[in-house]
Amino acid sequence: MDIQHVIDPLYSKKHLHSYEIEKGVSIAISPREHFLLTKNRTKHFSSIENLLKEEIQGLKDFTNVPKDRLTLVIKLINNRYLKKL
Repeated sequence: MDIQHVIDPLYSKKHLHSYEIEKGVSIAISPREHFLLTKNRTKHFSSIENLLKEEIQGLKDFTNVPKDRLTLVIKLINNRYLKKL
């Protein structure tokens, strides 16, 4: 299994002052899913909210992460990052 940072660390450090890579929201996925997410990751976004939305959509489109885990990831992102914008 690979560890996927749900939000790209490079973008996050630049746009989310509260982001710490060691505490970033991550999820374990297969190497193939990790490759697909990285290959198809959004490189241009209009806002942090848009980036977060695209990252979650990528998890839905390119992985087999169970819905209950996606729900947990979304809650963590909302609590950790969106409230601090």
